[in-house]
Amino acid sequence: GSNNLAGRMHISDIDFQDNLIYAASSGGNIWRGTLDGNNWVSLNDGLQFDNIRSVKVLRNGNIKRILVVADRYVYYTDNEGLSWFKSNGLENVENWGAFKRAVYTNSNPSVIYTLSNEWDYENMKSITTIYKSIDLGISFIRIHSTDVGVNYCDLWTSISKTADIIFLAMDTISVIEENDDFTTISTFELDISFNSIEGFLLQGTDEEDYLYLAAKISNSENTYFY
Repeated sequence: GSNNLAGRMHISDIDFQDNLIYAASSGGNIWRGTLDGNNWVSLNDGLQFDNIRSVKVLRNGNIKRILVVADRYVYYTDNEGLSWFKSNGLENVENWGAFKRAVYTNSNPSVIYTLSNEWDYENMKSITTIYKSIDLGISFIRIHSTDVGVNYCDLWTSISKTADIIFLAMDTISVIEENDDFTTISTFELDISFNSIEGFLLQGTDEEDYLYLAAKISNSENTYFY
């Protein structure tokens, strides 16, 4: 692209089978390039993805799918961006809400989990929700909702090995089971108020069974790690 336009990259994924990099930019584009840093092309010039949270290469048999989680929508393409399709089952997020995180299991085919906020029209309030897809993003079903604000929630799993799907909701950490049950594995107290933080689940190394929580203090530069 033009070298005189401001911008940055948000997130990327590598397809080691075809030796390609897929990267999402702040302008709402999905870029594809080779591992040597050349031959960059945009795959979605006719469709802008605002606030991109995830770009992922998914494979199942002969299918190679690029899935994008951005703002209030999930889109996928099976032909390198020649045509994009919107996932089904996320209409309530699309009406009012936004995605914060997407995680992918290392099973084959991969199972996708998304974390978002949306509007509870029955009780007239914002809720945090988790959706799950078992068909590589064609459709999603909602498996969980909570009144805990999305800023105090997060999802995590290993990107390199089979591991539990971990869910943070304020002071409680749970595992999402295959049958969509939630099993609490930890509760804790922080020396700061949850009313003033944004919580993120991190992880150190895949060789050690440690979880790390980053608590970013609102309106300041301070971040605490647990």
